[in-house]
Amino acid sequence: MTLTRTRLLGVSLAAVMAAGSLLVAPPAAHAAPVYTELTIDPYQYAGSVGSCTDDSVLPNPADVGLGESGTPVAAATSSPGAFHATGDPSDTITNTAVVQGTATATTAGGQPKSVSLSYTGNVKVATSKPTSGCNVEAVAGLEVYFEFTLTTPMWATVVAKHKGPGYVEAAIARVTDPDTDWSGVYGSSMEDNGTSTLLLQPGSYRAYVEGDLRQRANSTRTVTGSGTASITFAP
Repeated sequence: MTLTRTRLLGVSLAAVMAAGSLLVAPPAAHAAPVYTELTIDPYQYAGSVGSCTDDSVLPNPADVGLGESGTPVAAATSSPGAFHATGDPSDTITNTAVVQGTATATTAGGQPKSVSLSYTGNVKVATSKPTSGCNVEAVAGLEVYFEFTLTTPMWATVVAKHKGPGYVEAAIARVTDPDTDWSGVYGSSMEDNGTSTLLLQPGSYRAYVEGDLRQRANSTRTVTGSGTASITFAP
């Protein structure tokens, strides 16, 4: 607890103490958050191509709150896909994608400074036969979504890097723009490394950094992947 001395005009300290009065300074004002929305959103998917029966039970993880102090926050998700060939219960396949990641957000001078996501994981496919009649895809990923308002022009540097089967992206759009008007970096090959710099005028914006691992297969295999996505701001 911090005690603040208050100067009294026209009243002596002795008189105040004699009267048993207690003066309490008003609480300090807290600055409004720079990011009006800031969450880590896990997502997952499992699906198949061909005549297959879906036996999957996917989790439904809740969004994770992210502060803007720079403290790392962890999140994870998985997509335990399970299928069997329709008409052949002995032909089974599981395809499970797992992703763990850490996100951070920082501010400076009442303006956004950085939002970043790093992640790693794997996809494991197991079949009861050398080649299954089901071709199954599993996806597990994390997205950090945020909104903010700029009072002065700022440069935004958008970076997205990824290794392994999956997808990575980082993008910005004005809140009033349609969903087709995002600007940023996108990658979907085995190894992506992209950077873009944007000049943002004053106004309200929405943005996200996102990455996932995904694999479509009909035979046993294990693949790994990792990535980072970030947006940094500077005057």
